[in-house]
Parts: sequence; structure tokens; C-alpha cells
Amino acid sequence: MRRLFPLLLSLGYFASCQTEEAKVAPVQVVTEDIPRYWTAFDSIQITTDSLERLAILNRNFIQPATAGQRAMFSARRYRPEEYVDAMLRYPRFYTSIRENTLRAGEFGDELQTGVERLREIYPSLRPAQVYFTMGVFLSPGTTTDSMILIGSEFALTDTTTVTQEFTGRLTLMKDYVANQPIDDLVFLNVHEYVHTQQADALTANLLSQTLREGVAEFVAELAMDARSKAPAEAYFAQNRDAVIAEFTKAMYSTSYRNWLWNSDENPFGVRDLSYSLGRDMAQHFYDASDDKSEAVRQLVELDYGNDDAIASFVAGLDYFPEPLSVYSAARPVVERIERGEVQPDSLARLDIHFAQPMNPAFRGFDYGPLGEDAVLGVEEVVGWSDHGQTFTVRVRRVPGTMQQVTLTERFEDAEGRALKPYLVEWKAEE
Repeated sequence: MRRLFPLLLSLGYFASCQTEEAKVAPVQVVTEDIPRYWTAFDSIQITTDSLERLAILNRNFIQPATAGQRAMFSARRYRPEEYVDAMLRYPRFYTSIRENTLRAGEFGDELQTGVERLREIYPSLRPAQVYFTMGVFLSPGTTTDSMILIGSEFALTDTTTVTQEFTGRLTLMKDYVANQPIDDLVFLNVHEYVHTQQADALTANLLSQTLREGVAEFVAELAMDARSKAPAEAYFAQNRDAVIAEFTKAMYSTSYRNWLWNSDENPFGVRDLSYSLGRDMAQHFYDASDDKSEAVRQLVELDYGNDDAIASFVAGLDYFPEPLSVYSAARPVVERIERGEVQPDSLARLDIHFAQPMNPAFRGFDYGPLGEDAVLGVEEVVGWSDHGQTFTVRVRRVPGTMQQVTLTERFEDAEGRALKPYLVEWKAEE
């Protein structure tokens, strides 16, 4: 997935798989959802009936939506009410982007050039298809299988886009449109197309996601002979050692809040630093490789959904100041578990003692190896001790059964290091 701000997601295209010597088939761009959106938009503006507005949206936009638009609905869990609210709340913004969105189908030749250049450095390129969709400010774009889903309300803006209506988190749109996103469509497309070639990493930790995004960025740069214009690039170049030092604390977490797809409201004051750090890791590997073509292939085809495989790959890079084992050893651990007596309501107290002070703002539970049917369900959070090393919950016991709950990486210590997952088991005889 491409970063939310300020460089927005890429365009994609459909390129047929052919022989090494053959030219890539002409890019096919699916844009049918955009005129449907504007038909609904116009009709919604002239009625005050809330139910009729929803009916108009459903009839003109939702029901006839392409497979790509439906995939975007699902990926971002967009609700009809969100679309109607945005249409009414930001009419000047939408009017200002209308012409650009209706030009989406005109970019075929430029996209053709991009896909051909990508195929030159990665000959195993598999076909993908781009859908220009309309969303509600949650995604400039994402990928689902071989579909690239573009949030056109982001990717087709430019410096003429009206942003005065935005408040709250959407004030970031002012910075975003200043980068003239529509001019970067080909580069952004190549970045996103690389994602369609990579393994999914839906539940991966920050290290795996950082490398996945960084590889897409680096390979796009190789193909297009261009660099990202994101503010994170300059910040990372000037503060590389400090950024890496902070990253080594967070890299095993499954929370990406300060690093990926985030705003600039973080300790750095710059969004999406993982793109620049991951890109630097990818170049580090590429520069050290004698066979550059093979290096690109390896980077694209890493198993990004396997955190252990990615950790093994990164350990071989000699990129961080210390071996990965040093950072892993510094992660917080559970010291011991104390179980209280089972009460008549089948609830029992569970005291979780950590070896070091934890951040009380973060916690996470998951099933154990036995799955949902054997979960030791957390029914009540009692809270943290004053020193932050003991967390107390009440769990529900099922007599005569083995129950499990996993304490996940969502638990973090005061320095932001992710917990080493810990399995709590309560056996029938205990």
C-alpha cells in the first residue's frame, strides 16, 4: 500500500504476460466508476431527502460498481452514509477535482512506458489491472490480488485542488496537494505494481512491512530513474542514525502508528518514515550484490508474510548497528503469571507480571494454538499496577477444559519495544 500523504498511491494497469522479446500489451485502465460517481453526486446535491440521497447513491454508484470499486468498498469498509456526508460536506473540493478524475483514461501511454520499464528490470512481471475508484479519504490506493485500486479523490488532485473545506485530520490534504500528485502517477503506479508481485503481509510486524514498502519504492526508482518527493526522504537523509535507533525499538511491533500510513503527529513530525528506511535497506542489499538483476528478483520475491524469513534476510544485510539478536533480546518478556481462585460466576483473577515497566496504553490478546473454541476469554480489565509491571484481568474459566490466550506484540514497554508473545494456558487440573 502506498503512503497516505503526501505521495499518494500509484496507478496500475493490465499488462499481459508475453515472451521476453514481446512488447507488453497496451495498458488497460478501468474508469467506469468515476462517471457513475458524478452522476450520483449531481443528483444528491439537489435533494434534501436523506433516504432519497442514499437511494440515489445505491442506484447510480454502488449497485453498478465494477469489481475494483467493490473491492475498495470492502478493503476500507466504506459505508454509503460516508459517501453522502462527504459529497455534502466538501462540494468545492469535489468540484475542483472533477475534471481531473474524468481524465483518468488518458494516462494509458504514460502508464505503458512505466510498465515496460519495470518489466526490463523484473522480467517475471505478472499481469495486474488498475481500477480508478472513488473513496472517502481513507485510502489513496491499495492492492487486492492482481487488482490495483486507486483512490482517485487523492491520486488525481493537483495544486488547483480546493482544500479550504477540510478540518481535523483532513487538513493534511493541504500539504498533500502541494506536491502536485497527478504529475507522479507513473512513478506511483510502478510502486503499486510492485506490490502486486509481492507476497501479502497482512499481519506482518513493522520490520517486514517496512522492507516490503521500501522495496516497492526502491524498485520503482530503479525502473523510472526517479526519486520520491516525500518529505520523509530529506528527513531520513539528515537524521538517519537517530531514525534507525528509534526503529530498532519498534521493529518487532505489529503497530505501525509512528512509521507507516500515519500522519505527521508522531515523535518525528514527519509521516511515513518507514518508506525511506525500507528503501535504504533495499538499496543496501542491491549495492552489495554483484548480480543486480538477481538482487531485484530476490527483493521482490521475499516472503513478506513470514516475519522469521524477513528477520533472517535482514540479519544477513549487516544494516543495523547491532545484530538483530541484540534487539530481540531487549524486548520485554512475561516474568510470571498468577492465577486466582475461580469464583462462582466462573471468573478468575489473572495477574500478568512483566520483567520491566510497560506502556499502559497498549495491550493485545489473541487465540492460542487450540483456536477460538479453547480461548481463555478476557471478560474484564482490572488495570495496571502503579509501577506498570503488573496487568490484571478477569478471565472466564470453562470447567474441565484446557484454555489458552496469547499475549501479543501489542503489549509494549515504556521504550516502545514489543513484547515477545507469551502463551497463557490454564489446564483442567489447575
